[in-house]
Amino acid sequence: MVFQNSLDSVNLHMDIFHIISEPLENLFRMRGDASRKEVSRLLEMVGISPEDMYKYPQQFSGGQLQRVCIARALAAKPKLLLLDEPLSSLDVSVQAQVLNLLADLKSTLDLTCILISHDLEAIYYLADALVVMYGGVIVEQIEQIEDFFKLCHPYTRRLLAAHDTAETVREPLPSPAQETGGGCSYYQRCVLQTARCQAESPLLEEREKGHKIACWNV
Repeated sequence: MVFQNSLDSVNLHMDIFHIISEPLENLFRMRGDASRKEVSRLLEMVGISPEDMYKYPQQFSGGQLQRVCIARALAAKPKLLLLDEPLSSLDVSVQAQVLNLLADLKSTLDLTCILISHDLEAIYYLADALVVMYGGVIVEQIEQIEDFFKLCHPYTRRLLAAHDTAETVREPLPSPAQETGGGCSYYQRCVLQTARCQAESPLLEEREKGHKIACWNV
């Protein structure tokens, strides 16, 4: 797993070598020269100089430290990489660099990645498929990222608009049951709401091949 805030997800009292070599030792019993060689390889893979392996987290920029966290995740030789908002704490220019790195790693290592993010454009760049959730409920799903520009659920459209206007879509979410009494989870915030939306929760239905939407009015 790669977490949102890189500085909070590492031990500030450990140098980079020990941060990355910990999973090597725990999972593969790798120590000594073998561990140093593997840490060097992993750092080079994510664009960090092996000469920096004995520096501490505070000596790196946010983007560099996120690369270190990616290297630590790769040390476990995963088939699945779970990325929890890995770009949100980084500057825009650094976000692009890390996104390019993830795309390269996904291709060269044949990794499956699950990217959790409010930034749908980042998901479009990296992902093969997309699921949009609101309040723990799937409201829209596409099996092929080529259908990205067909996304049309009101919440999905708001996420896309927020990226263009710098609006923040992070309001506190009440329990759907408390908010709707059994209706649509997005009812109270939806611009297309009707009485039916309040009374009945829409089913996630396939409208076109590979494109599912849970909305009575789209």
